[in-house]
Amino acid sequence: MAEAAAQIFRALGIPTRLLVVMALAQEGEACVCHLVAMLGMRQALVSQHLMALRKAGLVVATRRGRYVYYRLRYPWIAGWIRRALRAHKMEWRRLPAPARQCPCPTCRTKAPGLWGGKP
Repeated sequence: MAEAAAQIFRALGIPTRLLVVMALAQEGEACVCHLVAMLGMRQALVSQHLMALRKAGLVVATRRGRYVYYRLRYPWIAGWIRRALRAHKMEWRRLPAPARQCPCPTCRTKAPGLWGGKP
């Protein structure tokens, strides 16, 4: 039990992983390309951190066609992080919208005019 808890805290102890967790909390579900666009990081880096979060049991992956979508296994964890920060007089701000659009089908459906589809 203690080892499992320590694995979760180790996974959350890296700033990039906290960003990924909070981005997933904000989006609900996202593919790697969306997280890359949202966080402004390289795809390989985001994928490595997602793999670590999956190993810790914090993130669940679902394949749809050629895209894999990630979501938090425990959505309440974002609230827990926010409350922990507030206890230390800090606040987590909403992450900004992606600087560039993600090419996945989910994002194209949300903003079809940007991808040459019918608005």
